[in-house]
Amino acid sequence: MSKQNFNHNSLESSNKAISYIFNTLIVLSLVIVVISTIYALQWKDKTFPGFLVYNPVIVSDVALPHWAQHQGYGIQSYDKILRVDGFKIPNSLELYDYVSSKPAGTYFNYEILRNGKITDISVPSLKFTSQDLLNIFGVVFFVGLVFLIIGTIVYKLKPLLLTSKVFYAICFCLGIWFVVDFEYQTGFNFLYYINWQFLAQLFTPAFLILFAFVFPSPNKLYLNKRYILLIPFVLSGLFFAVQLYILKNNINGYWSAIYLASYVYVFIGTLFVLFSLVFRYYKPQTILDKQRAKVVLIGAIFGFLVPAFLSIFIVVFQLSNLHFLVIPILIFPLSIAYAIVKHKLFDIQELVQKAMVYGLSSGAVAALFILPLFLLNLYYSTENLWKNPIYLLILSVVVILIVNPLKNLVQKFVDNIFFRKKYDYPSTISEFSDTLSSLLSINEISNELMSMIGKTLFVDKGYLFVKNNDTGAFNLSSSIPEDFIQNETSGLDKLGPDHALIEFLYKNLKEIFVEDVITESQYAQKRIDLLKTFADYNVSLITPLFFKSDLLGILLLSNKKSGQFFTTEDINFIRTISNQVAISIENSFSFELVQDYANEVEEKNKQLKNVQAQLIQAEKMSAIGHLASGIAHEIRNPLNIIEGARYYLSSLFTNGSENGVAQEYLEYIQNEVIRTNRLIDSLLDFSKFQESNIENININNVIENVLILSRKQLSDSKIKIKKNLDDKIPTLKGDSNQLWQVVINLLMNSVQAINSIPDKNGEGEIVVESGIYSKSEGNYLDHLYLKVMDNGCGIKEKDLSSIFDPFYTNKPDGTGLGLSVSYKIVEAHSGSMLVTSEVGIGTSFMVELPVVNQFSGEVVNGQKENLNS
Repeated sequence: MSKQNFNHNSLESSNKAISYIFNTLIVLSLVIVVISTIYALQWKDKTFPGFLVYNPVIVSDVALPHWAQHQGYGIQSYDKILRVDGFKIPNSLELYDYVSSKPAGTYFNYEILRNGKITDISVPSLKFTSQDLLNIFGVVFFVGLVFLIIGTIVYKLKPLLLTSKVFYAICFCLGIWFVVDFEYQTGFNFLYYINWQFLAQLFTPAFLILFAFVFPSPNKLYLNKRYILLIPFVLSGLFFAVQLYILKNNINGYWSAIYLASYVYVFIGTLFVLFSLVFRYYKPQTILDKQRAKVVLIGAIFGFLVPAFLSIFIVVFQLSNLHFLVIPILIFPLSIAYAIVKHKLFDIQELVQKAMVYGLSSGAVAALFILPLFLLNLYYSTENLWKNPIYLLILSVVVILIVNPLKNLVQKFVDNIFFRKKYDYPSTISEFSDTLSSLLSINEISNELMSMIGKTLFVDKGYLFVKNNDTGAFNLSSSIPEDFIQNETSGLDKLGPDHALIEFLYKNLKEIFVEDVITESQYAQKRIDLLKTFADYNVSLITPLFFKSDLLGILLLSNKKSGQFFTTEDINFIRTISNQVAISIENSFSFELVQDYANEVEEKNKQLKNVQAQLIQAEKMSAIGHLASGIAHEIRNPLNIIEGARYYLSSLFTNGSENGVAQEYLEYIQNEVIRTNRLIDSLLDFSKFQESNIENININNVIENVLILSRKQLSDSKIKIKKNLDDKIPTLKGDSNQLWQVVINLLMNSVQAINSIPDKNGEGEIVVESGIYSKSEGNYLDHLYLKVMDNGCGIKEKDLSSIFDPFYTNKPDGTGLGLSVSYKIVEAHSGSMLVTSEVGIGTSFMVELPVVNQFSGEVVNGQKENLNS
């Protein structure tokens, strides 16, 4: 087993053990709630002394206004009751049993100990009514139950978060403290003897102090010297032990002191949280810490600090019952729960905004309804117009008609005064949608999206990845800052098709926040990979761009430059534009497919035209060849007769002037006969292709031989030859003499083209180039090429389609067969000949010869090289 797997298994085991402990506490709290409720309900309509007592028979500080402590009977909080009607009372339970045995209203004589003095007083008993039960038990029990529910919900939502565990411990202690508070003064069942109430009360400040060091994130003391944080827990344990000792030994003088000290200890724990929140707000580790500290700071001030402070006055000054003060305490756990569970804390602003809008709107509507009634009642009270149902109906209709315009005015007022915004999202979305409708390029769409996000959300960093349909990978298309693509060298500009983020987005189908990945259990399997992605790009939000069920893009955004987080309005805005961009990307893909298909069709048509032209050319050449062969044989016979007659006439003439003239004409006949025979030989060569001498040849050697033989003619013409020959080209099987004829024809054509320009004076440049390339769709280097390029006179566009036709020439002494013969030789080698030319610029002839050709049928030299290598 690898170390990583071992650590992972150990972590899983630890999490399971912790989860078992917390689940046990949740079940235990439920049991305590049920038992406390059952015992409390038994007190309904029960006769009691008119006051409550702690054990050991000490008068409680909890009392209602109509109870004995506030009716002048002389009984006070923390009085020690020694006897009732002369009977010694060893514990509080016997006191309740004795009093309840007699009717309510019966006076009982109490012997009490107060400040070292024994006093006798008489107090009537009372019936414990439903109202008493609600005031004494119901309010505090409700608050404790809410604490337990909030803590349980937060823990279940964020079970892996340290702050949620500590927060649950606080809620558990506070909840048990409040839930069993009534039992601590009345029931004296097993909840009392285990002393759950005091145990929970004393450990509350210890967990509050721990919470101060781990919220909103663990500080250096917790990370480096967490053993110091055990001190508050040791102190709580000592407090609890001392309290048990006092109760067991009935030490009355110290009971109230330890009771007061416990409240002071709770107050100190609250101050720790408060000071920690203030410090984290002004010196946060992150912007998120500051926002969380701000939320909980407000909740602590209004929900916990004030009730905790006032509780000291209740104990010290023995004030009347103020149970209602515990209700604001709920603001504190609710604020913490919100800060832990909700990372989009700026939603509070939206809630406040809505509350202000609806509050002001409701107030304005009420004023519009009530003010006319008040004025009518003031000035027309005698006519009672304001009581007329018709008037009320008219007024109601008017209010209904103006309520929506009034709400809009209030909304605008609140936004302008309290929540000023630079951008109106609906207008921005409308403008962005109009812009997208005119874009079909992925790059243009991506750049427009990132530009708009930069101007509206003001993020530090942003990246848009778009899917490559061929590979399934997602390539970086646009970014904030814009130069990220050019500067990126670490491979972050591409997300492979098997990337953990892509796999999770297909399952999750919605945006991912980095805070959720850290705390949510649904991310457990991919947590490490996802957090690495967030860290690599330094972002906090990842949004998928789906078109139907197909993931087309991924948008990664960092926090805003202002440090603020994304609100619900921001998220809805991002979702809307993401959906629009996904549709635009799909449209772009469709457009590219159509464009590619159109280009493919155009290319196929072009190839078809080329093949058709080659077939026509081949048929033309074949027809002309047969015709030329027949004509050549028919002409050669009379030419032989003419030559014979010329020779005979030449032998008859003697030297003389007349004979000289005749001899001159006979020489003309001889020259024309020779030229005609040469033409006939060319026709025969063209019409009947000679048998090829197949051998392994190197096209570079053929070129070199041609250049050597042409050196004299080229130097006379002052023409420069530039060679770009690829020495890595393979050999092929072919006829070197025939290919030599092709090269010499092309070279001589270039020479003649340069010499035909008077201004050049025979000066010019011819470039001869060879190489190998791939003409097919595979990764094979399957074609050789030979190029002859010159800067001669060029060929007119109208002549380009005819230059390979036999006898077509623009040269005064040309036969028009050189290019035709060359074309036929190249065709015999399964190749092709291409030409491009521009008048006054020059001409380029390119000969393509397949490495696999009709002569060999095999790959020459095993040439099978990858083009990308």
